[in-house]
Amino acid sequence: MKTNYAIGIDLGTSTSEICIYKNNESLPIPDPITKIPIIPSIVAINERKKLLVGEAARGTVDRPGYGVRESKRLMGTEEVFRLQDQDYRPEEIAALILRKLKENAEEALGHPIQDVVISVPANFPEAARKATFNAGEIAGLNVLRLINEPTAAALAFGIKNINSEEQIVVFDFGGGTLDVSVLEMFEGVLDVKCSFGDPLLGGKDFDEAMISLLLKKFAAQHPGISIHNRDTELKEQAEKVKKILSVEQSCDARIPYFATKDGKGIDLDVEITRTEFEQAIAPLLEQARACIRQALNAKKIRPSAIDRVLLVGGTTYIPAVRNMVAEMFGKEPKLDVNPDLAVGIGACIQAALAKGLINEESGIILTDVAPFGLGIDVVSMIGGQVMLTYEPLIQPNTTIPYSVKKTYTLLHAEQQQVEVRLYQDHTGKAKLPVDAIYTEIAGQITVIFIINNGMKLSKHITV
Repeated sequence: MKTNYAIGIDLGTSTSEICIYKNNESLPIPDPITKIPIIPSIVAINERKKLLVGEAARGTVDRPGYGVRESKRLMGTEEVFRLQDQDYRPEEIAALILRKLKENAEEALGHPIQDVVISVPANFPEAARKATFNAGEIAGLNVLRLINEPTAAALAFGIKNINSEEQIVVFDFGGGTLDVSVLEMFEGVLDVKCSFGDPLLGGKDFDEAMISLLLKKFAAQHPGISIHNRDTELKEQAEKVKKILSVEQSCDARIPYFATKDGKGIDLDVEITRTEFEQAIAPLLEQARACIRQALNAKKIRPSAIDRVLLVGGTTYIPAVRNMVAEMFGKEPKLDVNPDLAVGIGACIQAALAKGLINEESGIILTDVAPFGLGIDVVSMIGGQVMLTYEPLIQPNTTIPYSVKKTYTLLHAEQQQVEVRLYQDHTGKAKLPVDAIYTEIAGQITVIFIINNGMKLSKHITV
């Protein structure tokens, strides 16, 4: 159905947003209840077995067996979440969040929506991308395409800076993942050069560091005391203190009746300083530094060659993170895009490009890369032994679309069938199939012999 608008979704680990591009403007769509455009990416179930999504799930989500947080990290895996007596796969949880965003948009627009672009981390493996597509279908959406999150954020910047000519780094540090992408802008072209990240590094890990710090300081005050199961309050307090320390030098953390001693309730009441928190997250900052180095090294780019660093994602509000980025690049990162909304806005701009709502004269041309390599397993002779090896077809950070042709021979003349398995290589250094990630994508090649008057003339290969 032809429409005069386009929809983009940022399906995040901690929060999610849905945005619309209409009349040459991109805007986030607020939740009709909270009136803000950001919803928590959480799902819970109440005692009446009603599923709750977003803000409605906040009071229940941390009850064991009643809620799910941060399911995005498990997309594409075989993990299962049990909510009371019902099992849910990660994509089914994602579908519930997507359906909530869909309903928000439909209430705001007054009619159904279907076509969308959904953002994913640049380092998402194929299985996780496929699961995201499946989640969209389960939610009743037609996913036009997926867009890498840092590319979407760069698009949100680029659409308003068409004439800019510079090299840009998008430092996208969200609740569950880190992506570092290098892009070049020139003559209305946004050219992604390379991308590298860590799918298991994000705000969740900074929360865990804060929780450990709170427990350490409490234990120092009350050695040997028995602590009850207070995971919900601990997580809420950790998130609160983390946010306060982004603007203050110290913060008091308090949880009433946190533990008991001799039948008497003991409160958790400690002071956390920004310095203490920064010491606790030092290993996480070093992991982030390593991602920056690898992203730049992928194309042998010097930090001094970068003209602008865009900060995206809630974790970039932490002063130590911003200081680390400034130190790495020798310049202050820019707030040219909204860290919380840039990805969703970029996703709806990509949807507008896909639907032809942005004309070529005032639009922008986008190129992207495959952040991981692709290859197959082949039989090779190594040291006099026959073994399976990894054969690369495309290297990490190759501009897409991309095609390649290679010739292979059968193991023996009478061989009639070959199975081809596709792997992902995130390092560019894979030598064996075990060094890469199997995508679960495979094909059978069957050799058909053509017989004429009892004589074997030729053989044709079909897939």
